[in-house]
Amino acid sequence: DRKACYEKSLHLDPKSAQGWNVLGAVVFGAVGGGVVDGEEYDTKACFEKALHLDPKLGGYWSNLGFVGGGVVDGGEYDNKACFRKALQLDPTLPAAWTGLAAAGGGVVDGKEYDRKACFEHALHLDPTFVMAWIRLGAAGGGTVDGKWYDPLACLDMARGRRPEQPQGFFFR
Repeated sequence: DRKACYEKSLHLDPKSAQGWNVLGAVVFGAVGGGVVDGEEYDTKACFEKALHLDPKLGGYWSNLGFVGGGVVDGGEYDNKACFRKALQLDPTLPAAWTGLAAAGGGVVDGKEYDRKACFEHALHLDPTFVMAWIRLGAAGGGTVDGKWYDPLACLDMARGRRPEQPQGFFFR
């Protein structure tokens, strides 16, 4: 079982930030977390441990944000603070932009982004990011790379169709 392999790898190298991050992630349909050296770690504890070992990886901060935030080296971070920290370290993370949007938006590099602007920025970075298209559509649509997408066009994009192609959204 793959989860057991991750647990064993952390037994051999408990200072592997990447190992803790992977164990915390929802991997292959299994809930994140596991048992290392007889101690149980839930998803949040795995991400906190990964960040204790390597606090400079934006993706790890984003992961902690998606589980509601946590405590890293004595500092408490809510989900929004985690996403902001992730984007401060790596502004090219579409998932972190989508997470920040879900948290209501926020300031990144001195610029204020509302929810819709966060979704738009995530899609600028990764136009195949399905969840960002769905959420942008739910927010009323928006502009991605200079082009306006109404809510139905956003859903079309989420389903992998270009809105210019024939057939309506409901006939697939």
